[in-house]
Amino acid sequence: MKIKLKIFDREYELDYKEESGEYAKKVVDYVNDKYKEIGSLSKIKSLPDIALLVSLNLADELMEERRKNEELIQTIKKGISSLKRIKKGSLSCS
Repeated sequence: MKIKLKIFDREYELDYKEESGEYAKKVVDYVNDKYKEIGSLSKIKSLPDIALLVSLNLADELMEERRKNEELIQTIKKGISSLKRIKKGSLSCS
């Protein structure tokens, strides 16, 4: 599926794997918001420089979410381990 997108006042045509363009629109809106946010906060006006800052910002967000995800996985594993110990204890008592 080909979709036309406008990111930071530039138009792009992309092949997109999703059947619906709704997800792509959400992604583009998010990226555009980042461009606006960083573009307005920065004195830099060069599009490639702003793109680099946006990329770094998005990579930082991704790494933070991965860290949180790993913490959740560890918490779940500990919970499962505790439940297994409780189950073993209750089975051996009966």
